[in-house]
Amino acid sequence: MTARTARVSLTVAMALWGLQFVANHELLEVLSATEIVVVRFIAVVAAVGAILLFVPRLRPRLDRRDVVILVFAGLLSVPGSQLLLATGQNYLAPAMAGLVVATQPAVTAAMSALVLRERVSPRAVAGMVLLLVGAAVVIVFATGGGTALTVRNPWGAALVFLAQVSFAGYTVLTKAVQGRMNPLTLTFAGLLFGAVWLVPLAPGALAGIGALEGLRWLWFIQLVVGGTLIPYIVWNLALGVLPANEVGSYTFLVPLFGVAWSWTILREDLSLIGLAGGALIVLGVVLTQARGRRAAVEPTLADVGSPPAA
Repeated sequence: MTARTARVSLTVAMALWGLQFVANHELLEVLSATEIVVVRFIAVVAAVGAILLFVPRLRPRLDRRDVVILVFAGLLSVPGSQLLLATGQNYLAPAMAGLVVATQPAVTAAMSALVLRERVSPRAVAGMVLLLVGAAVVIVFATGGGTALTVRNPWGAALVFLAQVSFAGYTVLTKAVQGRMNPLTLTFAGLLFGAVWLVPLAPGALAGIGALEGLRWLWFIQLVVGGTLIPYIVWNLALGVLPANEVGSYTFLVPLFGVAWSWTILREDLSLIGLAGGALIVLGVVLTQARGRRAAVEPTLADVGSPPAA
């Protein structure tokens, strides 16, 4: 993959990631959040298993410590993140959910500072305050609006933000094994271990597949392929040819595509106060991710972490 191909691929991947908020919204009309996540990850596990079968070099080689870390990291990344996000979209329209998801890099930075004692600049602290205020504005004032299917409930809408906190925990926890294995291998291992936590929910959730008809099958395929496999694979391949901070900067496109898809496909009634809160979130993330002139050294893969929990 060349640098130019990586940039184009990342843009397409972020567009697909932004579309999954609409996919969740459409599927929530006929499936519960649990059914969406469980059936989605059954398909993801099948696809990852096929990739590992034909690409042996990506198979994880784990010691006991790695397994323990990935068991808990998987809990945070799949049930803790994806299930909370899908449930929260009952109360927050797709565009607004995409804006809240944009907080994830900054939430990860804050958690890294608290847990790993990583240094945080005053600018980053100001950014964290701004994004928290912005997220609060979206959650409190934009819940229940935008589409006919969205129910007003700020506490339910807050689940979308809690999903970002959970995924930040996954990112911080997996820093213990980053650098010792291929980033794509780590991603696949996290998905597989996360899916294990969904096994008890599988029997009941599988019954919901019968509700998928026509276009809703296409939305489901989008969640599996466009919302999971393609973005994760492109993200990790791009890290091999582009600076880590450049790859990380593409996450800013996710909420923009989320808003664009929501307005184009759903004709979502965009809340002005919600968009104002979103602007605070984006500004806060920019401040949190910005590096001064002295930080001329490229961040490592661990600094960038994983792509957003969308």
